[in-house]
Amino acid sequence: MATKGSLGMSIVVRAEPIDDAYEVVLEDGEELVLAHYDALEGDDARDDAERWAAQVRELLGAGVRHRR
Repeated sequence: MATKGSLGMSIVVRAEPIDDAYEVVLEDGEELVLAHYDALEGDDARDDAERWAAQVRELLGAGVRHRR
């Protein structure tokens, strides 16, 4: 999902597979890893990463709407 930040740039938050893990990545021209879930430590790594990415998108969306 992409939203417009306060400077008018697109922000993307996604869960991305990386080797034996999943990362929640925020991208706004540069990438920032927000969370890392090791798939070797549990079977729920993908679900956890997707859930957390959705929560971050929801929070960012609420912040963007709130500023207008």
